[in-house]
Formats: sequence, structure tokens, C-alpha cells
Amino acid sequence: MTKPCTLCSKPRDVLVRCQIDESQKWHFVCPGTCWKSVSGGVEDAKGMQDQYPYYRYGGMVSLTCVFEETGKWRKGEMADVKSWWVVEG
Repeated sequence: MTKPCTLCSKPRDVLVRCQIDESQKWHFVCPGTCWKSVSGGVEDAKGMQDQYPYYRYGGMVSLTCVFEETGKWRKGEMADVKSWWVVEG
């Protein structure tokens, strides 16, 4: 299962969930070049607020599995792997 990057449209199974503009909409961007272009390559854009005023980090997202409280993995669902909650959409 993949989801396209908001910026380059390339399908990915791991994305960074973040806010990148004044709409405050959550976007899903590639963890490489696309993410660096909206964050400066810093998780919370610390020290770069002037360059990235709308950036807000929302976690790494895996589209391939969900870690349940039981310690088992469920495939084919979208989950924030940083805080283990399911992301809709």
C-alpha cells in the first residue's frame, strides 16, 4: 500500500506527516528531498522559523503496517509509527 507525496506525487510507503502552508492542512511528504524542502531537514524546523513559518511536524507515517498494543503487526493500514495511531485518508 502506498500514498503519493503531496509535493512530487511519487507513491511511497513511508511519509512525513506535516503542515507546510498557511492552510494548516496535514500533508504527507517524502522523507528525503521533499521533506527537506519544507522543513530545512530539521524535525521541528528549530532555528528556521523565519524560512519555514508554517511548518509543523506530525510524525513519520508507515502505510504498510500498524503496531497494535499486543505487539503484533497488521498489514495494509496507515499508521503514525511515532505515536502508533491510525491516520485516516
